[in-house]
Amino acid sequence: MNSTAIPSEMKIKYTINGIGFTNNKSVEQHAREILYNHAVNSHLQGDDETFMREYFRNFHIEWVQKVGTGIQFIRRIAEPNYGKHRGFEIIREDGSSTDISFIISKISKRDFLQDFKAALRIVIEPQVFQFKKVFFDNPQILKHCELTGETITFGACHVDHYTPTFGQLAQDFIEFKCFKALDFERLVAPPADNQTFYKLIDDDVANEFYNFHETRARLRVLSVTGNLSLAKRNRV
Repeated sequence: MNSTAIPSEMKIKYTINGIGFTNNKSVEQHAREILYNHAVNSHLQGDDETFMREYFRNFHIEWVQKVGTGIQFIRRIAEPNYGKHRGFEIIREDGSSTDISFIISKISKRDFLQDFKAALRIVIEPQVFQFKKVFFDNPQILKHCELTGETITFGACHVDHYTPTFGQLAQDFIEFKCFKALDFERLVAPPADNQTFYKLIDDDVANEFYNFHETRARLRVLSVTGNLSLAKRNRV
């Protein structure tokens, strides 16, 4: 045995509901197991509820706002936009409700730059949808992914920013507008109950980016596999 080994109790970073965890990943994994250990729409009970209340109190910077008038119960729900994943939802004493994330990197602090870029994505959704609609304009003609050769359909595809990437377009816009770090907080609406996306407060900035994107973006429709697995390697 290594006589210099650190005693196990010294390796504990968090203790939540009497359970010790060594790092963010391990405590977050326990929360994920609670999320999936019973059916969608089931209420948290017993140790699961006690653990998650303490978890959110420790990690969530908006916990007081989320609690509001008080909590009736917390339940497991299907992710509202696509239903592929689960999430937690708080039902308050006054009957109101709010979603609540358990991902520590997202709830322990606000990243206003990333929130701003996420809000920019929402701004250009109509352009992306229109591009996709035109691409599939003739339903009699089969469409194929240029990277994988797979047949793609309107309901099963991704629209990819080919060149420049969306991230580069967003950064170019930030530099074009000479935005500084403090600007991002004032430009993005504060989080609200059941808000599944970030929204820009300034309509002028939103319109400017809409036009900026329209004149510079190059889009293409790919299969899910092509976009997630191959697109990065094939971008200019």
